[in-house]
Amino acid sequence: MSDKYEAIDLTQEVLIKVIPKVSTFNGNSFLRTELYRIVFNEFIQTKRRPMEDKCESFDDFATNLSSINKNLTD
Repeated sequence: MSDKYEAIDLTQEVLIKVIPKVSTFNGNSFLRTELYRIVFNEFIQTKRRPMEDKCESFDDFATNLSSINKNLTD
């Protein structure tokens, strides 16, 4: 995490996911393992979001892809 506010947002997102799941935890695994998976998956999602946000539509993606292909052939 490069930003304090990103870390706060990640913590909030994890808590939103963890709190409802605590009541359904059945003890088949360690709570720590379950918590780790939730935190890990949410962290990965936060890293994907900026990549997804760069392109607003498929048309924009096609335009960007075309310009890359054009630059490669020039």
